[in-house]
Amino acid sequence: MPDEEDDKTPMVPKARMDQVLTRNRALQEQLTDLQGLQTTTAASLAELQTAAKAHESVTAELDSFKAQASGWAFEKAAMGAGLTDPGGMALAMREWSSLDEDTRPASVGEWLTGEAAPKWAATYLPAPVVEGEEPPKRWDPNRGVKPRAPSPTGGHKPVSQMTRAELIKTRDGRLADAGLEKPVYPKGWNVGG
Repeated sequence: MPDEEDDKTPMVPKARMDQVLTRNRALQEQLTDLQGLQTTTAASLAELQTAAKAHESVTAELDSFKAQASGWAFEKAAMGAGLTDPGGMALAMREWSSLDEDTRPASVGEWLTGEAAPKWAATYLPAPVVEGEEPPKRWDPNRGVKPRAPSPTGGHKPVSQMTRAELIKTRDGRLADAGLEKPVYPKGWNVGG
């Protein structure tokens, strides 16, 4: 009986079977190629995402540098007008940025020194110099101070290596340079000189 059942099973012609197997192999190769392309595309996508993040970072850094450069350009122009005080610089920057771009002067220097200058600018800018007039002299912290006399020891010996007499002579010389008198000590104090 088993032979009768085998005879009833429909037979696929050999040519058709070969055609299906060949097509199956071709489809299998295409699937393998597509999986390889998918892996390559995923790697490329990851690289592109990494590059996009790097681009955003570099763009943000570039914007930061541009902002710094514009701040430095402002400071350079303000310094060219004579504004050197940090507090005055901050005031000028804040007020300049609050002015309408359409109505503000062409340059910071023109704004600070022109007729439309803010009232506070005069306190931070140097006094204008009139032709034929000397500019005001600035305060000199060393005015009236005599230059220090050379050390009696030649200035080559450290204090730790000086003798007591050399130390007293150096002290007395420095007091005289400063226009001070030698100190007077009570009797019995052994301070020298």
